[in-house]
Amino acid sequence: ICKQTVPDGVGKEQSTAYQTFTTTLMMLCGIVGRRTGIEFGAEYWGRIRASCEFLSRLMDCAGHVPNIGDATDSRAVLLDEEESFPPYRSVLAIGASLFEDGLMRGKAEGFPEAAFWILGRDGFKRFEAIPARTVQRSSSFLQGGYGILHRGHSCSDELSLLFDSGPLGYLSIAAHGHADSLSFT
Repeated sequence: ICKQTVPDGVGKEQSTAYQTFTTTLMMLCGIVGRRTGIEFGAEYWGRIRASCEFLSRLMDCAGHVPNIGDATDSRAVLLDEEESFPPYRSVLAIGASLFEDGLMRGKAEGFPEAAFWILGRDGFKRFEAIPARTVQRSSSFLQGGYGILHRGHSCSDELSLLFDSGPLGYLSIAAHGHADSLSFT
């Protein structure tokens, strides 16, 4: 996970779809590790939490996430047939349960079947106990190269502006990155 994300949670590939894919895989590894008596450590879980926090800040209250960089379907595993439940929301539902985070809980808007398969009934109970929060605040992710300005207290008056000042993509080949530096959404 440390090779895939910077400390503030932004994926080094500068791609929201690949970040979702990678975060899901890393969550699964950590969860399986915990269940088999292998703990991956605070830095590992801190990066996963930061990645989920970044994705939750990118998502507007209607569930839209800017399509930054290359894209796949963002699914590391397909554990349900509920194609209408976006993979970003699944990651945030799992993250909300793992980290007891109200913004992730609010943005997830539910606990999909895939999250239930991964976390079980206990994960669902933790998720349900978290007070949902959807009001955003402006955020900066300086290491990853993004700034997000938010205004509004509900979907009807929300305004969100994303600035991209990050690198082109991953390492010297700029994998999955696009020439979108200094762009905004």
